[in-house]
Amino acid sequence: MDPVAQVLRDSKLSKNQGNEIVLVGGSTRIPKVQQLLKDFFNGKELFKSINPDEAVAYGATVQAAILSGNESSSKLQDLLLLDVAPLSLGLETAGSVMTKLIFVSSHSECLKLQHLRGDRTEFIHKTIALSASLESIVPCPLHRRFL
Repeated sequence: MDPVAQVLRDSKLSKNQGNEIVLVGGSTRIPKVQQLLKDFFNGKELFKSINPDEAVAYGATVQAAILSGNESSSKLQDLLLLDVAPLSLGLETAGSVMTKLIFVSSHSECLKLQHLRGDRTEFIHKTIALSASLESIVPCPLHRRFL
């Protein structure tokens, strides 16, 4: 259950904040896996109306409808799929260390990168050699998040 706990931590959600527990993938057919998930979520019933082998295809279909602008279906009105960073993204810095710029499961509104020149540690004493920003990243409203 470590991966499930990690997903919750990365999402900054508690076990009680999810509306449904949807099974995805063939391994979720194993009764022991189902029991472990049910126990992990304090006895909450698992959502079994969707075939675990087809669950990803359903999500992809909904995402395609949203991206194509075809949101006329009443079933899509209260649904929001989030594209989040599945892993942290960063740059290699001194000593082969990764400096994270975008953190796992983040919903950043803006990312500004600046390439600096200079020997002093304080930003004010540096010359900006290159500056780039990614702006207007629309954050997800908290009341529409789901697990």
